[in-house]
Amino acid sequence: AVVLGTDRQAAQARLGPAETLAFDSGYEVWVYRARGQADDAEGPELVLLFDPQGRLSKLRVKPPYRGRPP
Repeated sequence: AVVLGTDRQAAQARLGPAETLAFDSGYEVWVYRARGQADDAEGPELVLLFDPQGRLSKLRVKPPYRGRPP
């Protein structure tokens, strides 16, 4: 599992490559997105925030978005 305090290398070994956004401050955001089942659905999203020392300091899981109701 990836828990607070995990370093970047361990997170990547566990979860694989991510979409990344690096800030001048040294912080880095990694995003993992799963595709939804339907054409208009977005799957769940995992967002990780790494501090300048490379340790996981925050994480967030966004539930799937299903689009407009029928």
